[in-house]
Amino acid sequence: MRTVLILLILLTSNVHAGLRHLGVKNLSLEYTSPKGVGSVEKIEVGLSKSTFHPVEIEKIENTFVVKTPLLDFTWLAPWKFLLNAEKLSVNSLSLSAGKGKHDLTILNGKMVQGGEFSVRDLSVHCEGTSELPDLEDVLLEDCRSLMKAEADRLDVPLDAFLIDVLARLPQPEEEQPLKNFTLSVKDGDFYMYFLASYVVKAGLRTWGAVHYEDELKTIVIRWEIFSEVTMESHLLRIV
Repeated sequence: MRTVLILLILLTSNVHAGLRHLGVKNLSLEYTSPKGVGSVEKIEVGLSKSTFHPVEIEKIENTFVVKTPLLDFTWLAPWKFLLNAEKLSVNSLSLSAGKGKHDLTILNGKMVQGGEFSVRDLSVHCEGTSELPDLEDVLLEDCRSLMKAEADRLDVPLDAFLIDVLARLPQPEEEQPLKNFTLSVKDGDFYMYFLASYVVKAGLRTWGAVHYEDELKTIVIRWEIFSEVTMESHLLRIV
């Protein structure tokens, strides 16, 4: 779930106060802190639009500055796990975030922050009725209300979110991807399923709940993991 949330929030956090709509079509970006370059077919920030242009991003202290030839905007106070990313790569990212419904698709995505996280063929859909003033908060609350996420493949470090349970299984020589990833959330309760090949194939089912603290700046996730090996409870805070 952490990877999904990272990718979903990537272009939606604090663009500016009061933003009600953000749209991105076919963004490809290569970022190595503190700068990145890429291209985008269309960006819509509120009523402003920019089409078929190169795009640049630069981290300046605690802010990302995004520039295209016709449209510049500042991304204030992004989430720390994004601000501290060493590298970020996305291919064909499309996003529509606004009132009521939010959709994100990514053909391929990769982030290096401590370990390396990557995803292939990700799709996320959220719905809700939040009337909060900022789009970032609307997105978080609506995705807590109803979210469905699917990915063909996830690669995550063995010691990352949810994968510690696999330490009880026979260990491979190399880390293996997770297949058929599915995550659904309704009214804060979530269910997750994926397949992992670690010498033996293990299907893991996960359920729990998510809420926000510190004025929606901290994601708090409680979950339980069930497999043929064990059932365990966990708590995670993402700031």
